[in-house]
Parts: sequence; C-alpha cells; structure tokens
Amino acid sequence: MVASCRKCENCSVDLENYCLRHIPTYNGFSLDGTLTFGGYSNMTVSDEHFVVRWPENLSMDFAPCYVLQLLLIVL
Repeated sequence: MVASCRKCENCSVDLENYCLRHIPTYNGFSLDGTLTFGGYSNMTVSDEHFVVRWPENLSMDFAPCYVLQLLLIVL
C-alpha cells in the first residue's frame, strides 16, 4: 500500500489496509490518477507513513531478519 485517506475510522486506528480509499502498491491509481505498477516500477512515490527507513550502516544481508522482526512486532 502506498497511501490511504488517513481520515476514516479505520485509518484513525492504524487499520489502513481496511480503508475504502487506500492505494495499493500494484494495480491501483495514485492521487494524480496514474496507475501503480508495484515491483515492476522503476520508482514509486509513497506516503512516508508507509515507508520503513533502512539504516545506511546495516548490510542488506540482514534485510530478511529485519523485515521479519518488523512483521512480528506489528502482529
């Protein structure tokens, strides 16, 4: 997901995935009307609320473990 309305009841309790106006990463329409292509894109624009900053001093070799820990914290 690259964006949501951030105003509805679901968004106000961090359940943006249930937002009726969310913008999916793939096959959705951005706020400017362009189609989202997900992993097939050369670049994408996302709301900072949906982006995780990767520390520059952390090797990408740790990415699977790091992402898994983030998922376990959220769940």
